[in-house]
Amino acid sequence: PLLPPPSPPSPPPGTVTVSAVDATVQFPSLDFVSFIDKTFNANFRRDYRLTMARSAAVNFEDVVIAGITPGSVLVTSRIMFPTPWGSELFAAAFATKLQSNSTSVFESMPSSYGPVVSTSVTTTTAIAVYSPPPAP
Repeated sequence: PLLPPPSPPSPPPGTVTVSAVDATVQFPSLDFVSFIDKTFNANFRRDYRLTMARSAAVNFEDVVIAGITPGSVLVTSRIMFPTPWGSELFAAAFATKLQSNSTSVFESMPSSYGPVVSTSVTTTTAIAVYSPPPAP
């Protein structure tokens, strides 16, 4: 008889397994050279993370920019959904929204960055590190 597959290992202490959306978003009107300016770079990263967090209904810390590369401007990011109930559903719903209507996701992003096009959106499982709440 065949044995069932082994259970996946538990995440290390201080971590949790979450559903996530990996996204690559293109800003076709943005010049990559603009990111040389440290203030512009910092403001763009803040605005992007805030916009994604608001639209996905997650915390600012749950949006991580993995990279910004030329090609117009391509932003690769991960949005984590750490809710203990149904995070897969929230991640899937946000992925669908980002893929089908990226304009609505980025409507609160400053218009100076120009239009936005989602080029790749996938859902995945990730291990996130969370600090325990402070002792009372």
